[in-house]
Amino acid sequence: MQLWMEKAQDLSKHLYPIMKELNSSYTNKLYDIAFETIYMVTKNRDALLREVTRLDMSSSVIQRAMPMLKSLRARQFEF
Repeated sequence: MQLWMEKAQDLSKHLYPIMKELNSSYTNKLYDIAFETIYMVTKNRDALLREVTRLDMSSSVIQRAMPMLKSLRARQFEF
C-alpha cells in the first residue's frame, strides 16, 4: 500500500500542472494527493522501516518481501 501511495504522489505531481492549465475539476484532488499527503506517507514509511527491524529475517515471507523493503529504504531519503 505504501508503494502505491508513493507512486500516486509522484504521478499527481506530474499531472497537477497539466490539469491546472486545462482547468480540470480534478486539479484540487491531484494537489491534495501530490502535496497534502507527504507528511502522512513519510511518517507511515518511517513506522514501516522501524517495525521491519523486529522481523525474523530468515522467514521465507520476509525473503520474498525484501525487494519491496529495500525500495522503501531507498525512498526514505528522497524528500
